[in-house]
Amino acid sequence: EQILRLGFAVIDHRVSPEGPSDATDSWAESSEAILESLPVESAALESTRRLYRSIGLDPTKDRPSSERLLRGARRGRLPRRLHPLTDAMSLVSLAEQCPVGAYDCSRLSLPIVARLGRRDEIVAIDPDTTMQVGGRLVLADALGPFGNPSCDGLRARPTEATRRALVVVWLV
Repeated sequence: EQILRLGFAVIDHRVSPEGPSDATDSWAESSEAILESLPVESAALESTRRLYRSIGLDPTKDRPSSERLLRGARRGRLPRRLHPLTDAMSLVSLAEQCPVGAYDCSRLSLPIVARLGRRDEIVAIDPDTTMQVGGRLVLADALGPFGNPSCDGLRARPTEATRRALVVVWLV
């Protein structure tokens, strides 16, 4: 039985952290416009919750990133600005209500697979925080897990030096 589909794209160009001077206003306007157009409940969000339940995760405790973005936006908190590519994917995730991740290809080692995390695997979320990913859906390369539909890891996060990025959409 198929429980998950992944959409992906590779973006080949320099991803610059510099933006137009009105980027903050545009960011707020885009976020607010997306939020105004969203229904209270979405089929995509419910499908992702079902997926989590099907692998034994409680989606009210380990929320998909798209749901965390939505809940924050509904409370007046716009998604945190990290990097132009990551920021754009946050808006896509918010609009489509499915988790989306962006990863620096130069920091990944083939092959890349989607699988359940192994028992003792962890992902560094930031320099001070790790996430236990055993039993959770993960994206992994030859070096181990680097992202999942709840949170992406630090290792492959896009930076100013990113020239090629892998974008993954978790479709249910």
